[in-house]
Amino acid sequence: MLVDPSITCVNIGARITKPRGVLDSNTHQVVMNSSGDALYFSRAPIPPPRTLRGVPRAESRRPPVFKQVGVIRFVATPFGVARLTPTALERAESIDMLRVIEHAIAFGW
Repeated sequence: MLVDPSITCVNIGARITKPRGVLDSNTHQVVMNSSGDALYFSRAPIPPPRTLRGVPRAESRRPPVFKQVGVIRFVATPFGVARLTPTALERAESIDMLRVIEHAIAFGW
């Protein structure tokens, strides 16, 4: 936000290091692009657990998984995020940050 004035929302995240954190539906997991911008949040494991020939994939072979810590900073926007229409994804996941993404508000992580 200090370097790029087009960013109006920043969210703090952290790597999930314990397997049970990936499975906890109260943990909002995030998918990010290579620049660290949030693309999607979910209460479900991202990426979903997979098995190799019926044996659970070793945790060391999973890509890093990140969660939303919940410390969010907004810059005043002309309409305000709270005034934006809730989106279908927001309602499905029950995660308000999806409203920010779907309404294309410049978002940093």
